Amino acid sequence: EFDQVLLTFDTRGYKEIADHLRGKEAELRAQFGDRFQFAYVTEKPQSKAQVRADYNRLVEKYKTQPKGVMNIIDGVTYSRYVGLLHELKSHEDSVNRGETVLQAGRDFFEEIPLPDGTTKRRYITEFDAVVRAQDGTIILREDKSVRIPLPLEKVMQSTFLYKLDIYKKNQALIERSLGAPLNVRFSVDVGGRDRRAALQGLLVWTDPRQKALLEYLKAQGPILSEKYGFPVSFVFVNSHPNEDPNLFNQESVDTRAWEASQRRGGSSHGGGRRR
Repeated sequence: EFDQVLLTFDTRGYKEIADHLRGKEAELRAQFGDRFQFAYVTEKPQSKAQVRADYNRLVEKYKTQPKGVMNIIDGVTYSRYVGLLHELKSHEDSVNRGETVLQAGRDFFEEIPLPDGTTKRRYITEFDAVVRAQDGTIILREDKSVRIPLPLEKVMQSTFLYKLDIYKKNQALIERSLGAPLNVRFSVDVGGRDRRAALQGLLVWTDPRQKALLEYLKAQGPILSEKYGFPVSFVFVNSHPNEDPNLFNQESVDTRAWEASQRRGGSSHGGGRRR
């Protein structure tokens, strides 16, 4: 048993979440005293130069372990920072759809009875979110950021299909836990957009591979639903800060036309149309 548990939360820009957590902190303190400690990240994000300097210092210190250093960098910048932003934007997307977030970031276990009457817990997977739609449908939402261009087969297997395989294998357990038929939605950030255009509310593709991935995923819902035997759908959320979360739902602006407009000193295009 741990003597003390420290929980650290990054709630920058989300006052409502911070207020909710402080309420939970007060409840735990009243029940358990100082056993549960809450900490909050409040510092402003570092500049690119500061982040680069910190990374260089880390690389220099552990240069004899390059693989380990890259795992740390990947974990901090992608799995933590990028992943956190995408999950928060996906929550916003659900709320904007009129959905209720029932669970978020929950580990899912199977309870296995033992001969002595106790149970053993077997870890199965993590649920990014469980939401209830306005019509009462319960949706298991998976938040996936696939900004880095990879071969299509690798993206599908390592990001989507492996998760669906887990859900199919444990479908009965999951449905019993949810109290509803399994219904999976992937909330996806495909990246590949031009940042300057995005800050103006325009979708301009800089990487045609990511545009092709988005179009491919749009067609996969019915195909995967038939293959796995439960509904599978995809929505697309842009999780970059200060950009329109619905960017990928717009008609894109031709790259050459956009670049020409920038050479003329400004954009002649209006905001993108919703698709």
